[in-house]
Amino acid sequence: MALQLSVFEFLKDTTRQWKGSEVLTLFDTIPLAAMAGAVAGSFTTPLDVIKTRLMTQTGEKDKYKGWLDAFKRVLREEGPLKLFSGVRTRTLWLTLGAVIYLGSYEEYKKLLGAPSPKML
Repeated sequence: MALQLSVFEFLKDTTRQWKGSEVLTLFDTIPLAAMAGAVAGSFTTPLDVIKTRLMTQTGEKDKYKGWLDAFKRVLREEGPLKLFSGVRTRTLWLTLGAVIYLGSYEEYKKLLGAPSPKML
């Protein structure tokens, strides 16, 4: 979420400068939210793969000793591409979620009269 929000705020600032306007419409916000979700989804997939491996491990034979051990073993035994298993689905899921969440959040801020960045 931290990566997603950071990318989203960066994209909003860049778009405001490009447009020469402090106000962004919903049609400005939706693609920015989608891009932020896509970046976050794709960049954090390796972390999610390791987390899933740790949460679903069974038996004593192949038990990981922690996140670093899991990361090293996946890399060594299965290759770097395995860390991106499910990247398309995860990226799509986080992209759609970001559009709904961040798009709604920005619109509700306008409805509630939150100050614009220039006012802060």
